[in-house]
Amino acid sequence: MASPAGRWWLKPATRALPCHSRPSCFHEPDQVTASRMLHAAVGEMDIVIRVAFVYAAMTLAFRPLGKRELSQLSPFELVTLLLIAQIVAPALTAGDDSLTAALFGAATLLCLAVLNSVLTYVWPRYRRLAEAPPSLLVRHGRLIEENLHKDRVRPDEIFSEMHKAGIEHLCEVKWGFLEPDGQMSFIKFEPEPPHAPRAKRTL
Repeated sequence: MASPAGRWWLKPATRALPCHSRPSCFHEPDQVTASRMLHAAVGEMDIVIRVAFVYAAMTLAFRPLGKRELSQLSPFELVTLLLIAQIVAPALTAGDDSLTAALFGAATLLCLAVLNSVLTYVWPRYRRLAEAPPSLLVRHGRLIEENLHKDRVRPDEIFSEMHKAGIEHLCEVKWGFLEPDGQMSFIKFEPEPPHAPRAKRTL
């Protein structure tokens, strides 16, 4: 006589569950997908915040260099800027070398550059903060020593720029400015108009 364990017809029948009711199937649960999407969004926002912070910090750090130094970089200063870029680069994307992180970092830098240009154009107070105003270096043929020391401009640099502008003597310069872009501009004294001879009055 067969044992009860061997009587397979006495076992209760089991029905296979459909795919959508199983705890794990061919697709991942919605909770895992949402968690991954949230993690990716947080990572992208972290890159945006990092790039914005480093952009603002570097802008403020380069402000004390002066207009003249930024317009004419020496080889040492150029190497310094390249090394700073290499040092700061890992902090922008938090060590993420993926293509998405690089694209987000580049897009953030471009958006910040456009935003800076727009704010400089429409907001005078921000323009005074972001860009240094012109400096007066020459007044009525005389050098202003205080402004020369402030902007670290040597007299021979002024004379060199005067010669390029076709000005031979300092006494010919009425106003001399160091512009925000680091270039120098000069306004010469206007030549006095020749006096016309007075007509003799005849009686």
